[in-house]
Amino acid sequence: MRVSGDQDWTLGWKYDVQAKGAGDLEFRYGTSGGVIAGNVLYVVPEPGTLLLLACGAAGLLLWWRRRMT
Repeated sequence: MRVSGDQDWTLGWKYDVQAKGAGDLEFRYGTSGGVIAGNVLYVVPEPGTLLLLACGAAGLLLWWRRRMT
């Protein structure tokens, strides 16, 4: 495994990740059939996902408080 100062990681199974700029992530994955490469610009959660997570957390909190009494 090699890690350099410019945020370039190379792992033993030919998987490279490079952070080129703010919110920009490039990856390369070497396989026996070829190379899979791509670019991830930003990961933005959907509002529905955040609402579902908040409702689940509130439900667990209410269940825990009810169970404690």
